[in-house]
Amino acid sequence: MNEKLTINYSKQKHKSLKLQHNTWDGKRKIRVGYISPDLRHHAVGITIQNMFSYHDKSKFEILAFSCYEESNDEITAKIKESVDEFVEIFDKDVVVAAKKINEHKPDILIDLGLFTAYARMDVFALRPAPISVAWLGLASTTGSRFYDYVIGDHVVVLPEHEKFYAEKIVRMPHSYHIFDHKQYYPYTPQRQPITRNQYASSLPEDLSNPPVFFCNYANNYRLDPYIFHRWLTIIKKTPHSTLILKYYNEESMNNLLDVIKEKYPELVFDGNPQKDWPKVIFHRGGGQDHIAMKTVCDIHLDVPKYNGHSTSGDLLWGGVPILTEPLTTMASRAAASFATTSGIQKMAVAQSPDDYVSKAVYYGTNKEELAKVRSKLEAERMENPLFDTFLFTKHLEDAFTQMMKLEFIEESDPKSIDVNNLINKYGAKAMKLMNEKQNEQQEDKQDDEQGGNEENNEDQKEQDQKQEEVVADKVGPKDIVQVIAEKKIELVKAELELLEKQKGDQAMPEQTKAKEIPKKDTEKMLDKLLGKNAQEGAQILKNLFKTDRKPGAELNPNAAQREDGEDNMGLNDAKIILPK
Repeated sequence: MNEKLTINYSKQKHKSLKLQHNTWDGKRKIRVGYISPDLRHHAVGITIQNMFSYHDKSKFEILAFSCYEESNDEITAKIKESVDEFVEIFDKDVVVAAKKINEHKPDILIDLGLFTAYARMDVFALRPAPISVAWLGLASTTGSRFYDYVIGDHVVVLPEHEKFYAEKIVRMPHSYHIFDHKQYYPYTPQRQPITRNQYASSLPEDLSNPPVFFCNYANNYRLDPYIFHRWLTIIKKTPHSTLILKYYNEESMNNLLDVIKEKYPELVFDGNPQKDWPKVIFHRGGGQDHIAMKTVCDIHLDVPKYNGHSTSGDLLWGGVPILTEPLTTMASRAAASFATTSGIQKMAVAQSPDDYVSKAVYYGTNKEELAKVRSKLEAERMENPLFDTFLFTKHLEDAFTQMMKLEFIEESDPKSIDVNNLINKYGAKAMKLMNEKQNEQQEDKQDDEQGGNEENNEDQKEQDQKQEEVVADKVGPKDIVQVIAEKKIELVKAELELLEKQKGDQAMPEQTKAKEIPKKDTEKMLDKLLGKNAQEGAQILKNLFKTDRKPGAELNPNAAQREDGEDNMGLNDAKIILPK
């Protein structure tokens, strides 16, 4: 009875709780919050880690809400640096957690966890943000009225399936899934030869003639008898072929081998262990190099009921073609979305179980056709929208802006959204061309500036020469010296004063000491330099500084050398104009 009362009280408490939201006039920045337990070294964290830094911070403020207490690695640190606010939501009480999120006033809150471990779907029931979005953590509808939108695309959610979704569909122009391989993996994977230490099964002694490898790297609890039968049928129909499955543990491996013995005895290995390949082998492996390890695969056979999501992205990045049969659910259509975005749907997307088998056998026996598909994936890898995180982020921003306009400008209920395709503006190819154009413009600008400087220098030389000629025409042998450049007198005084300070300096070279002069003689020389006898003043300076050590250069590091070998006393900008 007490338990029942507690539940009723809790419901009433939540029902009466109404959190306040910001309004939006279309002018201020949009505050976008992402909540996830996986802002760390996790399949989700790996694939979204660079997305945060690609958001346009002049239009969006980005908030990250972490709901897993052990999120504290290099990916967590990277995300923290890329967002405007990083908030930890560890409160188990849903009301406390929802209020804490609401205090940061997100306009849009995206759930990246959904039904996965440590996620916080519960807070969405209390509406801590005016707009709630489901994305990425699980390819599915939430079946809940607490989410306004689910991010999908034109392949994973067909129009005839939309009625089964509790949310309105946001259709991305390419795939709904984000893959960050271009930024995360430090190398472009190349096909690797098979190596013995990666396998739990016995391989032949001679590895020089490998078969066609059909593979599936999913955890084997996704397998069912129907798909396993289909895979073994493909192996039977394709000459010199082998199926590679993921090694999960000894028990599961032995169970699958027992099924083969019982149902498909013709596939049990009875060949020459020196040169013959078993029909089914089990692959170990993982870590950063797992993509390179999997490139031995020729065709990845997908599980139709629940596709490989991260696995399919890894294989396509590695240049490995996939084969899938999309069904009706979002999770069963994800691989078809990836293949379509990559431009290999003709080979990769089967329309029925029989078509699935036929395509596998056809490409397994026609190596030239298979090689074309692999070459396409490898050649277009860097421009494939599936791996273009920057482009994907721009598409998200377009979706967010449309959501906000519906909510606040039109004051409308959520509606399905078709995101504008921005590939010609923000795609990898477009950005490359734009960068090249900017570099060319920068080089042209530098060339123009350099050319302009050369022209200005020539003009200045002509002006100086004309000024010298005018001065020379107007002054006679006894006229006052005309000094053209700015601060010329100060520079001359500085040279003479520095020479005087060297008086008595034991470290001064002997040839310089020989030139020491009393202060009154210095004053006389300056008088003569600036007095009526210009020729005599100039000669004094010339004789004074004519030493082997070039005192002008030592006194002034900016001194330049004249063509005749004499030092110009560091008076680069002071030109003494002598009459002819």
